[in-house]
Amino acid sequence: MKRYALTAIGAHGPSTAASVTNVLHSHDCAIGDSNMMLLDNEFVITLVLTLPKRKRLTTVRNDLDKLLDSTITAVNIDELSAPKTHGESPHSDFIFTLHGKNRPGIVHRTCDLLYRLGVNIKSLESMVVQGEKSELYIVMVEGTTPEGTTLEKIEAKLRELARGLRMKTTVKPID
Repeated sequence: MKRYALTAIGAHGPSTAASVTNVLHSHDCAIGDSNMMLLDNEFVITLVLTLPKRKRLTTVRNDLDKLLDSTITAVNIDELSAPKTHGESPHSDFIFTLHGKNRPGIVHRTCDLLYRLGVNIKSLESMVVQGEKSELYIVMVEGTTPEGTTLEKIEAKLRELARGLRMKTTVKPID
């Protein structure tokens, strides 16, 4: 069965998620993993879906396009390649948070360090929070420790990163 990645952006309001999922439901699409959230006052939908064999992707796209300028401002669907592995992906074993004054490069430096450590990022969220005197930036990462290393080694490197960014951090194992 073919898999597709859908992204849609719309105004912050109750109709965005309902209208997109209504189109998918009306075409008997199966929604797999999904993430729907408010990003900078825009409601963003990302999900993986499959279509029944009797349905055509162009029909689904046409119906989604009818939502443009009413409940959504952008929509895209792309075919995904077949999954490379058939087994379950490893479960996350730690959660890392980083918070402090907002400055350029926080997400990149975090992602780059985790890449160099061989950490598989399962989820990464970041947000700007307006404080009384400045912007606070928060990064939350759920990750998987690679074979051959320890969470303690990763934690030490993440604390080093936090010190270099003049931010605070927590690293908690997931049991």
